[in-house]
Amino acid sequence: MSEFTPSENQIKMKSGVKREFYIKIAIEVSSVVLAVLLALGVDEWRENRKNEKLAKQAEYNIKKEIKVNIKRLEYISANYRKDIIIVDSLLNVCQNSKGEISLPVNNFTLISNTVWETVKSTKTINHIELNTVLFYSTFYQLFDIYNQEKNLYLYKKSDKKDKYPIHEAIDKLQEHKKMYQHLNRTSKQIIDFYEVYKEQLQIEENGDIVIE
Repeated sequence: MSEFTPSENQIKMKSGVKREFYIKIAIEVSSVVLAVLLALGVDEWRENRKNEKLAKQAEYNIKKEIKVNIKRLEYISANYRKDIIIVDSLLNVCQNSKGEISLPVNNFTLISNTVWETVKSTKTINHIELNTVLFYSTFYQLFDIYNQEKNLYLYKKSDKKDKYPIHEAIDKLQEHKKMYQHLNRTSKQIIDFYEVYKEQLQIEENGDIVIE
């Protein structure tokens, strides 16, 4: 039996078929890789867009909370000034009185940090620019200082009485006056700080922000 030897044309044909096959495979692989990369790119774009909206919503809520807190501090500060006048009047009464006297109830209002803590706990803060985060953080540090100082002046229930002897009432009233003056001073400092930077806390009222 004679050995079959392929002709030159047959060899070229087989070589061409192989090259065409490899090219087809390469094109299909490239198409799959391109499709995967495109899908990943689209997913990343959507994720970035979602994160941008979350950050925008978070900043909107932070600004609102800061502005509400400032309004609350303005109200509180005005009340502290009134309380100081009342305390002075009661001190005058005590100087000419005997027996016992009732003291006014101390009313305190906490400054909220709910939004700020939520933004931090949900990691949304990671999508806000660092300088912006530091700016907001300064306000909440000041709010914390106010809350901590206020807590220092809160009286235990066991310390409360319906009426106090005059000498004890005078001591209590002087404590109250000192407390009101200190908290009023702290409130005023925070309000003054806000006045300097309030332009950076303007809220764009363009309707609700929708997270897709």
